[in-house]
Amino acid sequence: MKVLGNDVIINQCVAGGQFELNHNLPLIAFSMLESLEMLINANKIFKERCIDGITANEEEIKRKVENSYATLNALLPEFGYNRLTEIAKDLQKTTKNNDFSVKEFLIKGKYLSEERFNELTSPEAILALGQG
Repeated sequence: MKVLGNDVIINQCVAGGQFELNHNLPLIAFSMLESLEMLINANKIFKERCIDGITANEEEIKRKVENSYATLNALLPEFGYNRLTEIAKDLQKTTKNNDFSVKEFLIKGKYLSEERFNELTSPEAILALGQG
């Protein structure tokens, strides 16, 4: 709230100036520096109390990747759009009544080997897709 208040102060001070002459420059500078100091301190506290010590639950992440339809996007270079659309439709029909994961469906359906699935859905492969 104080940072927002300082923003209002700065806007009012700037609006009250004449061309390059502004008698409110000291108040503008003070308000800006005060806001910067508060935001820097808030970031430090947030880092110390909320970010430090966070670790990824790799098993849960892997499970979610293996069960997510979004994973199919990583397979686009392997199959192409039309083929992948067909696979997604088959997957949707099959998984409605079964407890298959996307990974299990692709392996059991012989679309991909487990090694190839892991390779295409690795973090490195996903990052390369975003840059390609």
